[in-house]
Amino acid sequence: MLRKALVGALVLGGLCAMALACGGEEAPSPTPQAVAGMTPALSASTPAATVASAPTPSPTPTPTPTPAPPSPTPTAPSACTAPTAPNKSGTLVGQGCVMLTVAPGGQSQVNAQQLAGVSIPCAGAASTHGWQVWLPSGASVNIQTAASTGGGPTTIASGNSGTASGYCGTIFVQNPGSVAVTVHVSWKMWDCTAAPC
Repeated sequence: MLRKALVGALVLGGLCAMALACGGEEAPSPTPQAVAGMTPALSASTPAATVASAPTPSPTPTPTPTPAPPSPTPTAPSACTAPTAPNKSGTLVGQGCVMLTVAPGGQSQVNAQQLAGVSIPCAGAASTHGWQVWLPSGASVNIQTAASTGGGPTTIASGNSGTASGYCGTIFVQNPGSVAVTVHVSWKMWDCTAAPC
C-alpha cells in the first residue's frame, strides 16, 4: 500500500511538471505531506535581514607636536684659527699655530723657539701670540710669561681671545675654569739680537 501511494505521488508530480513544460499555469507548490513512516523535510526559514548601523565617527586625533631638534654640539674649527700674532721689528724666524686642550686648573706651554727650531739667547728673543678659546663657548684663559727678571710666570693677558708677547719665546696658557678648554694659539718667533724688538 505504501508503495502504491509513492508511485501515485511520483506520477502526479510528473504530470504537474509536464503541465508546466507545456505552457500551463504554474500550480502552487504542494505542501509536503507525511507519507506513512516518513517525516517531511522542513524548509529552512529565511533569516531576517539585519541592518548594520552606521559606524560612529571617531574624533580626528590631534597631532602630537614634534620636539625641536637638539642644538648641535659646538665644535672647534679643525684648522687652527686664532687672531694673528702681532709683528715686531726683529727678524721673523718662524711662525705657526697650535691647538691645545687645557685641563681644568691646568696650563700648557707654547715655546715658539722650540716650534721654530731655533735657539736664541733670551735677551735677544721675543715671541708674539694670538689666542682664541673655542670650547666651551665664552670661556676665558690667562696668558702668562716668565718675567724678564727671572721670576715665575706672570699673567700678562686674559680673556676669550687676544694677543700678547712672550719673554724668551715662551707663553703659558692657564685654564682657571672647572672644565677643559680648547684653545688655538698663533705664534711668531722673532730674533732681536741685532736690534731690540
